[in-house]
Amino acid sequence: MKRKDEREQRSATGREENRDARLTRSEEELIIGKESVEAGEVDIGKRVETEHVKRPVKRMHEEVEVERHPVTGVQGSDARIGEEEISIPLKEEKLVVEKRPRVKEEIVARKRLVEEQEEVEADIRKERFYVEERGRDKRDSDKKRGLGL
Repeated sequence: MKRKDEREQRSATGREENRDARLTRSEEELIIGKESVEAGEVDIGKRVETEHVKRPVKRMHEEVEVERHPVTGVQGSDARIGEEEISIPLKEEKLVVEKRPRVKEEIVARKRLVEEQEEVEADIRKERFYVEERGRDKRDSDKKRGLGL
């Protein structure tokens, strides 16, 4: 639209006015921000396992030993004949098993912040200037030149 207005101004006055034509160039920039989002969770707990254990334990018990000895110097009048029995109580240690909970250890969980490097990739658009010359020579007609700007 601007070109047409410039051409009309030139033709109306018959001469070219001393005006600069301006064209701006834009490009997209990457703007990288951060936001905190939930990334998951960690469950920490404990479970009960049953383990079969064996422990060696010494225990005592009484036994009776019987010894025979010849008797000498006893007179015959003191001897009696008949059935007789004596009882000797025997003792033993009985194992008593008791289970008692005892605190053995604990864990402490805390969060820590870890920084890591990550690459962000995106396609951005950039405008490029070009100059197009027309109508001068058949070889150069409709030729576009990039300015590298």
